[in-house]
Amino acid sequence: MPARSNTGPAAASSSSVQSARLTFICLAIATVFTLCWLPLMLALMLLYTVNLAVEPMFAGKLLRWLTILACFNSCVNPIIYALMWRPFRTALREVSTTLFFAAPLLLFGIH
Repeated sequence: MPARSNTGPAAASSSSVQSARLTFICLAIATVFTLCWLPLMLALMLLYTVNLAVEPMFAGKLLRWLTILACFNSCVNPIIYALMWRPFRTALREVSTTLFFAAPLLLFGIH
C-alpha cells in the first residue's frame, strides 16, 4: 500500500490556517508593541526637540508613567502567546503541572 502524502487539499488548507494564525499573532504582538512604546517615544521627541514650557515635575511624572507603560509590553507578550499559540499553552501547562506537583515533594525532602 503506498504511503499517503500531505500534498492534498486538506494539507493546503491546514497550512493556510496555520499561516493566517501566525500572521494574526505577529500583528497582535506588533500592535501591542506600538501601543506601549509609541507614547514614550513621542513624549521624548516632543520634550527634547520642541521648546515646550512644561513644568519639570509634570514632565518627570509623565515620563515615569510612559516608561512603565513601555515596560508593560514585556509583561503582555507572554500573555498574548499564551492566549493565541497552542504549543506555548501546552508547554506552559506542562511546566506549571510539573512545578505544582514537584515543588511540595522537594520542599518536604521526598524524592
